[in-house]
Amino acid sequence: MFNKDILLYIDTDSNYYKIDKYVNYLLKSIKKSFNEMSENERDKFIDNILTFINNIVQPAIDDTVKDIADMFNFYQIGFVGAKVEKIGVDGIWVAKKKYAIAKIYDEGTKYLKEPSLAVTGLEYVRSSTPDYAKEVLGKAIKIMLLGNEKELQDYMSKAKDKFYEIAKNYKEIGKISRITGVNSLDYEWKGDRLCKIKANGSLQTAPMNSKAAIIYNQIIEEKGLTEKFEKIMDGNKIKIIHLQKDNPFGAEVLAYTDEEFLKEIDIIKYIDIETLWEKTVMSGLEIILEKINWSLKRNSIISDLF
Repeated sequence: MFNKDILLYIDTDSNYYKIDKYVNYLLKSIKKSFNEMSENERDKFIDNILTFINNIVQPAIDDTVKDIADMFNFYQIGFVGAKVEKIGVDGIWVAKKKYAIAKIYDEGTKYLKEPSLAVTGLEYVRSSTPDYAKEVLGKAIKIMLLGNEKELQDYMSKAKDKFYEIAKNYKEIGKISRITGVNSLDYEWKGDRLCKIKANGSLQTAPMNSKAAIIYNQIIEEKGLTEKFEKIMDGNKIKIIHLQKDNPFGAEVLAYTDEEFLKEIDIIKYIDIETLWEKTVMSGLEIILEKINWSLKRNSIISDLF
């Protein structure tokens, strides 16, 4: 879902009420879009919407709640109800509990200079998302809500260039490394696979995070680095990088906890930057692009030649 109207968000565990007809009436009388308004005009505009909600919408909700309470003989009515939480100028819904809103009002706070980003359930707000990936996703989402497709294409091109620069600097590589935990290291090599035997006798292949951590532990042992770098243990938080096929350790992924380790084994030049970009940034962005039917590929047209 992709809307270009001002929306009202009434939170009864995420319900959204669209009052575009009233908002369009206001905009027509003001003869300005929200972007064209001064801060004082925006303040009055938000107050006008809140007045409409309080005088028209809220009483209708309260009456409905009372009818339901009478029908089911509620012991206490206060446990059921709804109130305005956010007012936004735009919103993108990816799936249940996954959305982004460009909000101008949030529980008493007005955003008069520019809309503020409110995101739920998307990669942008997950703790496992690297710092630079969060920065890129946050800016990209805001452009998708408030800007245009070309602006997004221009920004993502520059963001990718910077991503590549970061990937070549071991002191900053943590900003783009995948973040995860590791809870099982009891796998052994069976040929070229890390596996363990399940209760039914079948082999279970190690997940990516376990494999990356086990390879890290093997490297520091083989190179005599256990005094300099701590081994990864069950329950540790780790950072993961993807490696090119021609790396000296023959590993697809490698975990670490200290960037100095990457310098010590001279692994920076073998990082698969494109895969890291896809996994940390594009995987979270593409599901949103699909919903709004935008693309990062530029379509050449004749006018571009002149």
